[in-house]
Amino acid sequence: MEEGLKALCFLRLVNQKPFFEEPYDGIVYAGAIGLGFAAVENVLYVTSSGIDTAFVRAFTAVPAHAVFAVIMGSRFARARFFGASRWPAFAIPALLHGLYDTFAMSQGYLWNLLLAFYLMVIVAYAMHELRIERKSVPHYRRS
Repeated sequence: MEEGLKALCFLRLVNQKPFFEEPYDGIVYAGAIGLGFAAVENVLYVTSSGIDTAFVRAFTAVPAHAVFAVIMGSRFARARFFGASRWPAFAIPALLHGLYDTFAMSQGYLWNLLLAFYLMVIVAYAMHELRIERKSVPHYRRS
């Protein structure tokens, strides 16, 4: 649900606007949307679960939401500038977020280790997405 709302926000507020001029713009705007959602979600969790939750979420939820946003923005940029399908811009972050929630809401030491490993994997995946964006766009100077 959350990734769907983020995608809808992106499509309504960013996708066809003139300020979305190059692929990295998609990553920046999706990042702003994703971290805005994370901030609201963190406030809701902390007010219901206590300050200990804030510490844990700072090291898990915030980076995870940033990663989901990088992937979403990168995929929306590929759709806009290179004719790719928009579907992966929603589907990949939604699947990754669902898996994150599974690990984060499970109890026990093993699940915490799996969550830490998972976070490392998705950060590496997001870095891969950024490298692809950097290679696919010719560098140019604006006047």
